Amino acid sequence: MSALLVLEDVVVVRGANRVLDGVSLEVRAGEIVGLLGPNGAGKSTLLRAALAITPRVSGRVSIGQSDPSELDRIVLARRAAFLPQDAEVSLDFSVREVVSMGRYAHVGRWSALSREDTAAIDAALLALDLVDLASRPIRALSAGEQKRALLARCFAQDAPLLVLDEPTSTLDAGRARSLLRAVRAKCDTGGALIAIHDLALAAASCDRIVALAAGKIVASGPPAMALTPAVLQSVFGVRGSVDVDEEGVRVTLRG
Repeated sequence: MSALLVLEDVVVVRGANRVLDGVSLEVRAGEIVGLLGPNGAGKSTLLRAALAITPRVSGRVSIGQSDPSELDRIVLARRAAFLPQDAEVSLDFSVREVVSMGRYAHVGRWSALSREDTAAIDAALLALDLVDLASRPIRALSAGEQKRALLARCFAQDAPLLVLDEPTSTLDAGRARSLLRAVRAKCDTGGALIAIHDLALAAASCDRIVALAAGKIVASGPPAMALTPAVLQSVFGVRGSVDVDEEGVRVTLRG
């Protein structure tokens, strides 16, 4: 099966700095790829370059075998759904109205919703445990509830690829795990590239880890292979190990 997303030797320059320096990765259907790294490593820039939001100076990007910079934005929205780290809704739409915005890529902003659209919205609300909040104004919700609603909007978009920037940053541990289980279920028919800061959560939830430092990929592979003690120390400044047993993948950090 062809990859949903491919980056090959991507370079992004800001001023005199190479924010991304020859980055290559891919995301295939059925997998979650976790993008890890310290602040300033280039994670958000990589996600935005993957969607042609941030221009690259060289390298190749392909989404569904097309360069996203050459795609109509509606066509691109049918292939990839993006949740920025700083996503917010400035007006008092209801949660259901916000989630319904995910259907714009399919029906247009002013078109009537079909039965298929309504089903996609209902499924997204259910997947993110928002059914009881559907009629509430989104700005009346907690930061974590708002983040779940914005992710549900991505789910309703029904794009094969999810590109998510720190989707668990405002959630408690239980909600974060629940959210990533919902992403996992969504990836039964698609894939996801997720920037995430929680090492243990990433190791337990992602099929592959890409560790980024100073704009370069320093490790890539299954969690237990990518997050070696050397990588944990050099990239994240912590001592620890990643182990796999019958209970799954476990990160142990030591002081």
